[in-house]
Amino acid sequence: MLLEEGLALARAAGAPLRLVSLQVLDLPGRLDRVVVADTADAHLRHVLDEARASVPDALVEDALLVRGRDVADAISDLAWLPGEVVVVGSSRLAAPHRLFLGATAARLLRAVPVPVVVVPRTRPQGGRS
Repeated sequence: MLLEEGLALARAAGAPLRLVSLQVLDLPGRLDRVVVADTADAHLRHVLDEARASVPDALVEDALLVRGRDVADAISDLAWLPGEVVVVGSSRLAAPHRLFLGATAARLLRAVPVPVVVVPRTRPQGGRS
């Protein structure tokens, strides 16, 4: 649903879509950070590849996996263009058709220098609308 909304917004604006996946790991000291980071990396790359494959090539400008100690660090190297917006989905904890920002989206909202569009959930958790 989120990808569909982002794609619709890009088409309406006549702008390319940039897919970005954030890897922010806040781990307890006893975990092997390299193993966890590699596992997260593989999962996020898979999700990003699936998203990219579902969108026509002509509409995707870039697909990036960015990493950081926190959200602000992860997005700090992204170059923002005039008129760009970030599209995020409402938390899985939100009721259908309601907005609820999770911790990561709330941090993203504070860290990005561009407007943020939050897409409400349309389906109940684990169900259909």
